[in-house]
Amino acid sequence: NDFPHFTFPWHFHHEMEIVYVIRSYGTRFVADSMEPFTEGDLVMVGSQVPHYWKNDEVFYSGNTQMRVNAVVVQFAPDFMEKAINNYPEMSHIKELLKRSALGIHFSRTFSDSIGDDLKQMYHLQGFERLMALLSILNRMASTKAFRTLATPDYSQNPPSVNDFRLNKVLNYLNVNYTSRITLPDLAYRFGMNASAFSRYFKSKTGKTPVEYINEMRINYACKLLQD
Repeated sequence: NDFPHFTFPWHFHHEMEIVYVIRSYGTRFVADSMEPFTEGDLVMVGSQVPHYWKNDEVFYSGNTQMRVNAVVVQFAPDFMEKAINNYPEMSHIKELLKRSALGIHFSRTFSDSIGDDLKQMYHLQGFERLMALLSILNRMASTKAFRTLATPDYSQNPPSVNDFRLNKVLNYLNVNYTSRITLPDLAYRFGMNASAFSRYFKSKTGKTPVEYINEMRINYACKLLQD
């Protein structure tokens, strides 16, 4: 995709994510890691791992020559779960998915070798796209040209989510928490009244919606202060 600048703030979501930067530069935040990124940057982020790609200020100046070109691939953490967990031929992919809980950065040499395949995925559909994803995961799992991004003592304790409705709620909040969000509007969006929604959310996460949103905003502010 081609766009003026990366737009999502500090956030996380249920899906696993591969980000390949074709054209752009700035600062990449993954878990407790903060590093510069530029063309050819290739990262895999696990489910519920907070992350944020922040472009340098020149990308926000309105200069039409400054653009972001990147491939973003998302897939469910239980993608082909039975095969990955039980087939010896896929044990290396199982290890790759485990490592992604700390974020994985791949070398420029490796990203250059796999970049065309990632770009080609955009033009594929259905079975061909599925096979292309498996091939890419296989190559990522087989290479030694990687390093994990988070420090070994990093720990993140997001709610354990097996509830489809809650997944939708969290994904919405984790992307939109910097916008104005009211409890009645949020409850209406997900088909409940405000008091029922608040009880449901706290029973699933241990926090009220307001506490959850404020925690995300504070974490985001901390990342901006780091930068």
